[in-house]
Amino acid sequence: MNQGIPEVTKGSTPIDYLPQILDAIWQKRVLLLIIILGATTIAAVRSFLQPPVYRAQTIILPESGKTKLAELTGMSELAAAAVGVETPLARLYPTIINSETVLKGTILRKYDTKRFNHPVDLIEYWGFDEENPRANMERALGQMRNQVMDVNLEPRTNVVRITIDAGEAQLAADIANEITVQFDYYTRQVRKTNASEQRKFIEQRLREM
Repeated sequence: MNQGIPEVTKGSTPIDYLPQILDAIWQKRVLLLIIILGATTIAAVRSFLQPPVYRAQTIILPESGKTKLAELTGMSELAAAAVGVETPLARLYPTIINSETVLKGTILRKYDTKRFNHPVDLIEYWGFDEENPRANMERALGQMRNQVMDVNLEPRTNVVRITIDAGEAQLAADIANEITVQFDYYTRQVRKTNASEQRKFIEQRLREM
């Protein structure tokens, strides 16, 4: 019979082996204690060495009634035509927020951080130093979309929640705020462009009359 392992006999139940199991555990108590302490120490060291992550959140509410973004309905109608179903305008918000147009302005903005004694953009903050500026931007866009930013749309309310994780609390808040600024600027530009195109169309029709 192997030492420390209870012998199985016909008709026995697990409760019959409980004293032997407890005795085997007691005999190996030192080894078990070393394993537990080792695992706890490793977890504590990893937690201590891992840089802290701070989270900031902001939300974008859907437009209702006669929306300020009414000029964007063309985009919604275009998406509906593409997929064959009606697409609420707010459903396009995550796509707009994740676009390079919005994120590029956020990445290139200068931020005050604890790591640097002068304002830096996110490319410099993250240490991207490729010779090709476009390569740096591509890496920064990937960092934003895959590690820093999370965009969620609540299906029932169409509320968009933007979550930012960063190594500094103020930086996380500043990035979240800048994304909303860039989103607002983008939608204003689209609104302005569409209004100009509509005015030109009306003027052209008036000349033809």
